[in-house]
Amino acid sequence: MMKYLSNFTDNLTYAFNQRSEGHGISNQYIPENIDLLIIVDSSTNEIEECERLKNLGIDIVIFDHHICEEINEHAIIVNPQLDNYPNKELSGSGLAYKACEVLDNLLDVDLTFNYIDLAGIGIYADVMSMKEPENRYFVYQALNNIKNFGIKAILKKMNIFIPRMTSQDIGFSIAPVINATARMNQIEKVIHLLLEDDFEKCLLMAKDCIKLNSDRKRTEVKLFNKIKDRIDYSNEAIIVVTTEEDKIDKGFQGLLAMKIAEYYKKPTLVVKKDEDICRGSGRGISSSVDFKQLLNDSGEVDYTGGHPNAFGVEFKFDRYDNIIKKINKKLKGVKSDVVVSHKYDIELPLQKIDFDLVKKIQEFNLLAGKDAPQTTFLIKNVPIKERQVMGKMFDTIKLKSDNLDLMKFRANEFYGREIKAGSHIDVIGSININEWYNFGQKKVIKNLQCIIDDYKIGED
Repeated sequence: MMKYLSNFTDNLTYAFNQRSEGHGISNQYIPENIDLLIIVDSSTNEIEECERLKNLGIDIVIFDHHICEEINEHAIIVNPQLDNYPNKELSGSGLAYKACEVLDNLLDVDLTFNYIDLAGIGIYADVMSMKEPENRYFVYQALNNIKNFGIKAILKKMNIFIPRMTSQDIGFSIAPVINATARMNQIEKVIHLLLEDDFEKCLLMAKDCIKLNSDRKRTEVKLFNKIKDRIDYSNEAIIVVTTEEDKIDKGFQGLLAMKIAEYYKKPTLVVKKDEDICRGSGRGISSSVDFKQLLNDSGEVDYTGGHPNAFGVEFKFDRYDNIIKKINKKLKGVKSDVVVSHKYDIELPLQKIDFDLVKKIQEFNLLAGKDAPQTTFLIKNVPIKERQVMGKMFDTIKLKSDNLDLMKFRANEFYGREIKAGSHIDVIGSININEWYNFGQKKVIKNLQCIIDDYKIGED
């Protein structure tokens, strides 16, 4: 929105707040000497704050996609949840793009497509459904029209070759770097990066943002190791962690909840107790169970905001035990849904895996994402030559085979430790070509790899 409007006027300013200060306009300073406030991706439900600003003579337009809980009459709200628009999975960045398209038509110009990369990247990074045709269009066009100098700089610094980009590069490379600046309470760094038009400056700024992401990973592991010994995961269907003594920044509550949920395979709340109020984040693990709705239906929480399985939450501490009891009761009949299992699409003989086949697989998986997962394969009897623990956080495991590297990311260093050289395993996972430039050898290196979902040791 800023990039688009700057084509017509320099009478623009923007306001933002750090993630630790909370979402929405209620938690940040809004200048009062303005005529029009445009809000993207929040504030549909901030009725009192919108009323206050409207009484100051400020017109408000909101482009949001979150569920409307109460009618807000103090702003013009464009939200696909409020009408019969067919794509309910359009994110804030997609709405901003479509608003600019309307302005193109009104002003008889053709500028909006210059920002299609930001729209598509935002839609994918916000984990919107890739089964929606409109979202697939946005992401496809984004991958083929990277124009923003800040995004180009991130990709260059991460050695990602733009012509061969897939949606996975957004999910695993671009989005984490952008989000890390918010998690580390330095969101202004990525805002400046995405607004900058000097590529050399962008390269320096991108390097700084990538470093922040590395710092974020280290902090996340450190915090997880600090609290995991006191996590009670044995008897309950959910995990609730309170962190009043840990000084865990708000920006890390969601990351910790996700890490705990993935590690213990249970929906998780990570909250900070402040006197008698608990505030924090929730993460679910099953697309078939709306964890946020379960909490709302319990009647024990005062607030939830966000997505079904990734949201903010607030409740009184004296409701703690009731929440666990009621969610346990709700999940009793659906525990099979929240136990993680791994299915595969096709069984593929190891000897048939070559570069030509995997190129075709990658073309098919170009837009894989939420509701449209990558094709997964069962590969039997894979001989293992070596097991390696890799990465600065010791969170990547490589199992080397003859012509295929088996990779497990975001694992702990003990993953697969029972696999010895000479073992044979059956593995389920997705297959791709890993390609990078080796500066020492001064050439591009390619190898085939399988991203592990699950494995079992074969019978030798």
